Amino acid sequence: MNKLKSFKLILLTLFILKIILTPSFSMNDASIIAKINNEIITSHDLKIETKYLEALNPSLKKLTEEQKTKIAKESIIREKIKTIEILKYFELGQHSEYLNEIVIKNYEKLGLKNKIEFKNYLSKYDLTIDDVEKKFEIEVIWNSLIFKKYKEQVNIDTEKLKKKLNEEKSKLSKQEVFLLSEILFNAENKKALEKKHKKILESINEIGFENTANIHSISDSAKFGGSLGWIQKNQISEKIYNELSKINVGEFTDPIIIPGGVIIIKIDKKKINEVEIDFNRELKKMIQFEKNRQLRQFSSIHFKKIKNNAEIYEN
Repeated sequence: MNKLKSFKLILLTLFILKIILTPSFSMNDASIIAKINNEIITSHDLKIETKYLEALNPSLKKLTEEQKTKIAKESIIREKIKTIEILKYFELGQHSEYLNEIVIKNYEKLGLKNKIEFKNYLSKYDLTIDDVEKKFEIEVIWNSLIFKKYKEQVNIDTEKLKKKLNEEKSKLSKQEVFLLSEILFNAENKKALEKKHKKILESINEIGFENTANIHSISDSAKFGGSLGWIQKNQISEKIYNELSKINVGEFTDPIIIPGGVIIIKIDKKKINEVEIDFNRELKKMIQFEKNRQLRQFSSIHFKKIKNNAEIYEN
C-alpha cells in the first residue's frame, strides 16, 4: 500500500513539474513562448516586441498577424541571447549618455523633430519612452561588448584608403551616394545558400524587400526593414560596388559572400552630391565606415557563436 502511495506521489510530482516547465504554462495571463538557457520569454514580451517593431517600421502593419508574430519572436529571442551575453560583462542602466544619441537617431529616422514628438508617437503603440530605451540600451551595450572583444582584430589599411581617395579626389566634387537596404543571412554551404536565396526571392515577390528583411535578415538593421541609410561610393568596398554597378535603383544584388555571412543589397535611391572636398575629413569618414563595417561582421560572427551554444526551447 505504501508503495502505491509513493508511486502516486511521484506521478503527481512529475505532473506538476511538467505543467510548470511546459512553455505553454500560464502565469498572470502571460504564457511562456520560449526559454533561452534559464531565461524565459512570455507572450507579454512578444506583444511588446511586436508593438516596438511596428513603431520603428510601420510597414510591418501590412503583414499578417502570423508573419508579425514570427518576426517579433525571432527578434525577442535575438535580444534575449544578447542580454544574457552582455550581463556577463556589463550592468544595465549605466549608459544614459550614449542612449540619448540613439534615441535622437531613431526618432529622426521616423521624421520626428524631438523627444516629445517621439513620446507622443510611441503612445499610439501603447509604448513609453522607457520601453524603447531599455531595448536601445541592449544594442548600445552589445556594440560596446563587440568593440571590447574585437577591437584588436579590426584591421584598417589606411594607405589603401588614402590611395583610393587620391584616385577619386578629382571626381569627389560630384559624389555618387546610395540609399541602401540589406538582407544578411547565414548559409553553411552552396546548397543551403541556394535554398535560402530562393525562399528570400519568393518572399520579396510576395511582401517586398523591406518586409522580407524584417523576416529573414539576421542583421540589426532588420528591425528597420534592412535600411542602411545613405552611403557614399568611396565608403563602399570594391566587391560590393561592383555588384551595385550591375543593377538599377529599385533592384537588388545577387547574394554576396562576406565574412559575416551572405548579403543581398538593394538600391533604394541614388543621387549625385555636390561636395566641397576636405581630404582629411573624407579619409576619417572612410576609416570610421570601414571600422564599423568590420565590427558589424564580428557582431554577426559572435552572435552566431553564442546562439549555437545556447539552449533554446520554443513553443
